[in-house]
Amino acid sequence: MAAREEFRPILERVWRKPMDAVLMFKTLVLSALYNLSDDQIEYQVRDRLSARTVPQPRA
Repeated sequence: MAAREEFRPILERVWRKPMDAVLMFKTLVLSALYNLSDDQIEYQVRDRLSARTVPQPRA
């Protein structure tokens, strides 16, 4: 088990769903490291998630 997964039960009690607790923890760490505002973090997360749903062209 990865070290960050050990914190999942604790984080899930603190943060409400549907946001994954580990993802929320990662965003808090990145926002502290790169001095990003909540709006900037939200934009980056939504941008990365939207990139997953780009339809693939048919061959």
